[in-house]
Amino acid sequence: MSLQSKLCFKRKIAFITPFLFFSCSKKLEDTLNSLTDLSNKSLYVSTGSCNSGSGLTTYTTTATRTVEFFQLDTGIHLGTLLDYNYAGNFTAATHPKNIIDNGDSLFILNENATTTSERRVIKVPKANPLSYSNYYSNPTVLSGSMVGLAIDNEGSMLIGKTTAIEKINTTPIRIPAGANPWVSAPAGSCATSTTFMSSIVALPPVSGNTTGRIIYTHQGTTAAVNRIGIVSQSGYYAAADCLTGLQISSTTHTKASNLTTGTVAFNTNGTSPTSMVYIPYTSGTITGKLIVSYSNGQTSNNNAGTYNLNHGIVIWDISETTTTATLTNPIVLYDNVSYLFGISAMTYDPDSGYLYVATAGEPGAANQTTNGYGYNIEKFSLTFNATGAPLLTRLLYNNQPYIKGGAYTKCVSGLTIGK
Repeated sequence: MSLQSKLCFKRKIAFITPFLFFSCSKKLEDTLNSLTDLSNKSLYVSTGSCNSGSGLTTYTTTATRTVEFFQLDTGIHLGTLLDYNYAGNFTAATHPKNIIDNGDSLFILNENATTTSERRVIKVPKANPLSYSNYYSNPTVLSGSMVGLAIDNEGSMLIGKTTAIEKINTTPIRIPAGANPWVSAPAGSCATSTTFMSSIVALPPVSGNTTGRIIYTHQGTTAAVNRIGIVSQSGYYAAADCLTGLQISSTTHTKASNLTTGTVAFNTNGTSPTSMVYIPYTSGTITGKLIVSYSNGQTSNNNAGTYNLNHGIVIWDISETTTTATLTNPIVLYDNVSYLFGISAMTYDPDSGYLYVATAGEPGAANQTTNGYGYNIEKFSLTFNATGAPLLTRLLYNNQPYIKGGAYTKCVSGLTIGK
C-alpha cells in the first residue's frame, strides 16, 4: 500500500469512528502531518572532491561531479539534479562542494583548482536546475580551495577557503574585517589555524546580539593544529575576537553509555575535524550542541591493539552569553570503523532527530580510490535521556547502509535536506 493510500485509509477509519476521532484527532493529525512532511523531503548530495581527513586519499579528478537527490524517508534515489560533467554546463574540473537548501533552490559552492576563476556560488532552482545563475563570483576574494559554506541568520554567506573565511552579504557584496577577510589568521586560543579551515557553522544569535558567532574547524598533520574555534559575530580583527579555541586531542573526551568503556586517546597527529552540524539545545548554561566528525589517514581505531580515536562522531556542549562562548564536554557518540570511516559530510534533520553521515565506502583503506568504491550514507537517530545524556543509534535498512554507495557517490562533498 502506498503512503498516500495509508493516509487515506487512516482518515476513513477516523471518520467512521466518532469517539476515536474525538479522542485522538489531534494526535492523528500530527502524525499524518509528520508522515507527509517526511515523504516530501529530499536529501541532496553533492559528489565533488571531498575531504575525509588528513592522510586519507579520496576522489579528486575522478569524482562523480554531480548533485544527486534521494527521498528522505526511504533513501530511494530519485535522480541527478545537476551534472557537472557536460562541458555545456561547467568548465572542466569544476566540482560541487558544499550545498545549502534555499527553499525552491539550492546554493552550491563550486571549486576548480585548475581554472580558479570558476570558483563561485551558484543558485540552482530545483524545478529547473539547468537555469542556474551565478550568485557570487570574484576570483580575488575566492582565492584558495573552497572548503565550506554557511548562511547566518541575516542571510549573509560565510565562504570557507583554505586560509580564511569570507563574508558575503545579501547584495551580494564582500564584507571585510578591516583590510582582511572576515576571519583570517586568528590568534589567541584560536592559533594556529591558518592553512585548512575544514568546515564552518553559523550560530544563531544570543540575547543582545543581532547575528550569531562563527564556529570553524581546522585540520592539519600535527595534533596542535587539529582545532575548533569560535569567533565573534563582528568578525576577526584582534586576538580578543577569538572567543574560544582548543586543540582536539588535548581536550578530555568521554564515551556515550552504549560504547565500550575506556580512555579516549589520540595518535601523535591527533585527528582531523572534517565536518560539523549545529543542534539547538537548551539546558541550564548549555545553549546548543555541536556534532563534529573525526577522520584521518589511520586505518583503524585500534592499530596495534591500542585504542586511538581516529574515526568517529563526537558531540560538544556550546555555552554562550552576550560576551563569551565555550566548547566543553566532548562525548564520543559512535566509533565503529566497520561502518564509519573517512567521514566527509553530515547533515541533521531537526524534525525527526536523524543525523545523516557520508562515509568512505571501503573501511580500513587509506586510499579510497584504489578499488573505486563509492561513499555510503549512514542514517542515525540522535536522542537525549532525562539527564541530557546523548545516544546515537545506527539505523539499518535490510542490514545495509541507508544509501549504499556507487558510481554516483565518488565522493560526497556536501549534504543538505529540503523539499
